[in-house]
Amino acid sequence: MEPPVDCLISVPKFGPPPRTDPSAGGGGGLGRGRRLVVSKLNTGGDPPSARGGHTATLVGDKIYLFGGHELRGADKGFAYHNAVFVLDLKGRRWVPFKKQKGTPAAPRYGHTASLFRSRIIIFGGKGGPNLYFQDLNALDVDNATWYKGLSRRGDPGARFWHSSNISGDHMYVFGGACGSTLLGDLHALNLTTMEWQELKPRGRAPRPRVAHASALANGYLLIHGGMARTVLEDTQAEASALNAADLATWYLGDLHALSLSALTWHRLRVQGDLPTPRMGHTLAPLGNSLLLWGGWPHRNSTRASMYNPDSKQQELMMASAPTDSDPTAALLLQSEEPQEIPLQDAAALCSYTGEWSPIFVRGKTPACRYGHSQSETPSGVVVLGGWTSPVPLMEALLIQEEEEETAS
Repeated sequence: MEPPVDCLISVPKFGPPPRTDPSAGGGGGLGRGRRLVVSKLNTGGDPPSARGGHTATLVGDKIYLFGGHELRGADKGFAYHNAVFVLDLKGRRWVPFKKQKGTPAAPRYGHTASLFRSRIIIFGGKGGPNLYFQDLNALDVDNATWYKGLSRRGDPGARFWHSSNISGDHMYVFGGACGSTLLGDLHALNLTTMEWQELKPRGRAPRPRVAHASALANGYLLIHGGMARTVLEDTQAEASALNAADLATWYLGDLHALSLSALTWHRLRVQGDLPTPRMGHTLAPLGNSLLLWGGWPHRNSTRASMYNPDSKQQELMMASAPTDSDPTAALLLQSEEPQEIPLQDAAALCSYTGEWSPIFVRGKTPACRYGHSQSETPSGVVVLGGWTSPVPLMEALLIQEEEEETAS
């Protein structure tokens, strides 16, 4: 039976209950927080250039990376990509993709890529100043062929930094932005008939947002965080008028669940150490939890302005302002010594208790990032690329749950 509309519900369960360790304190054996091992995935071959806003789709034992963009300097502007790169997880090597047939999707970032059978379905994105896509493309990895979706009645409008998730034979697209328009609509694509439909669920929908994170859990579509403002391309005068209170209202930290069977939005009952509001993060299953990784938070952020050679405008950027006493600083300082510290830009949401818990990492602390990709694999979660401030990355990280020591 579905809960009443707009009531608080627990996080949908999709994994086994957490191990209980009364001596650890806290609920369900979480103790002071989840412990993860983060290691750099040393890869061979010819890797893609550093970038953010790309997608990475797991198909079998390979990850297919598409799109993204990078800033190549104030005089060169942004480079937008559409080449396909393949990371072979067994060999830990970037391998060439087959010669492709058909017309590839245009270069873009901020798009989505979702797997349906053997096809990676790419929707939306941004390909340059005022160039927003609403096209539908599919790459069949079995025969290396690109397919172009036909424009159909009910198509979602052009957008980027939206979310897209496939459940059964439907793809659900939520939110995003197009120019100065922030979006909060929900569309479903029937992947059998290729017909779009705008959905009007019951309940209180999440407010319009961009660069949020999404995940599926036991028949629910989860939406977390994002930004309640469109592209940061304000004039210098507007940027100067902003203050910390203004910035804080842009970033969201709420969590919503859409029941796909009843088409009803619900608010979620959560507890614990809630992660700070953020944008550009990822959310993916890891064990009996959902792993939230990265993102750009409003906490400890200051205003900065950088000239965008593409838009010919001053672009409002956010700059981190760590202090010696702030644990976030340890992430930005790239400590070379293995250590265990609270990772302020990551958290775990237990699917049974509905409790957010901090994450402790063993190993070299990775750089803070946003606009990265996160892929769930049998060995753990693989994170690729992203940006740290305007600097693009392309290191590969493997995130695994720390194994418990057994008593001898």
